[in-house]
Amino acid sequence: MFKKLIGSLRSTRLTTSHLDLAYVVPDRLISMGFPATGVVDKLLSNPIHDVFTYFEKTHKDHYKIFNLVPGNTGGYDPRTLGGHVVRFPVHGLGPTFQTIVDFCKALDEWLHSEKENVAAIHGRPGDQDNEQSMTMICAYLVHSKTVASTDEALNLYNSRVFFFIYLLFILCFTFIDN
Repeated sequence: MFKKLIGSLRSTRLTTSHLDLAYVVPDRLISMGFPATGVVDKLLSNPIHDVFTYFEKTHKDHYKIFNLVPGNTGGYDPRTLGGHVVRFPVHGLGPTFQTIVDFCKALDEWLHSEKENVAAIHGRPGDQDNEQSMTMICAYLVHSKTVASTDEALNLYNSRVFFFIYLLFILCFTFIDN
């Protein structure tokens, strides 16, 4: 029952899918949970084959996934997502300034190369809506002048992404109290 509840909550974030992802900037910039390959990981994250199917159906040939996970592989084989993956590993507590600059330039180039292009950003597994993704997305929102300030970037990100978390907490406490 809990998984069904989680699935219905996730669908409030994106009504066309059971995936954990949110359009921060409509039709362009997506924050998403980790594309999982392991059996246990799939229970809490996005099954990688479902991620591939979703992007192939909704944004065929016009999507790129920005993987912020550190390590040699970034947690999965990019070929399972059709090779539409670019890596910007974030080590430790946060990205370096150079990583932020390189990420913003690459994201800007991708989004401006064709108007149909979309970008999905994710961090490490088991940490949806993590600080890494938020930092990089907010940096890009300011860099691209989508917003005028870091406060506006955080407000936009929070209004689109964290709504799901608030609903989850409310429902969990409702079940605990009953």
